[in-house]
Amino acid sequence: MNAHLSWISRLLLSFIFILSGLFKIVGFANTSGLLAHLGWPAPGLWVTLAILIEVLGGLALLLGFRVRLASLALIVFVIAATVFVHGAFLSAAADQAAKQDQIAHILKNIALVGGLLKYYLDGAGRYAIDREPAVA
Repeated sequence: MNAHLSWISRLLLSFIFILSGLFKIVGFANTSGLLAHLGWPAPGLWVTLAILIEVLGGLALLLGFRVRLASLALIVFVIAATVFVHGAFLSAAADQAAKQDQIAHILKNIALVGGLLKYYLDGAGRYAIDREPAVA
């Protein structure tokens, strides 16, 4: 039963990254514009990097391929996005609703890091392309 739940957990956790990356592809210009508004140099490059990390990391997590490495990359990405994007939007929020929106994103990202830490520490579990032994 735990092996099934672990796979379902990987499935659910990976979807947010895969979908977020795909949404960035569809809304590439808008996402680049947001980063440009924040003063980021070469925003298209950063958006491309985000897409690669989210889609490839999400797929690796989903399929159970190099899950520790994928989890670590996603952890670093989520922390960076939380601090440099959502933190900046929180600081610039014009009203209480905008602040609450960014706080919700920040709290969601904290939870994502918690879920990713599980796979960084324990590996993918039984249903994976490359089953890694758990760290003792």
